[in-house]
Amino acid sequence: MTVTEIAAALGLVGMIAGGVWAMDARHASQEDFQELAGSYQQFSLEQKLWSYRQRLWYLQEKLGPNCGVAAQECRWLREEITRLERRLRR
Repeated sequence: MTVTEIAAALGLVGMIAGGVWAMDARHASQEDFQELAGSYQQFSLEQKLWSYRQRLWYLQEKLGPNCGVAAQECRWLREEITRLERRLRR
């Protein structure tokens, strides 16, 4: 083997190692991705909970504490709020 061939082989190995390092550094690891997915899921549940609470408060303000004609919707909203709160506590 000549010096040129050795230099070319080392250069090739260096390029492959550099490419592997660059790909690893640029892409998220599986753990990072799972953490991000969990954070998004929690955010989504919190937004849904906020939306349900806003709707319940609106109905109670307009129709009274028992929600009058919308009593069934208020009951459903209360159940969903309770379910989401339990799920978020985990």
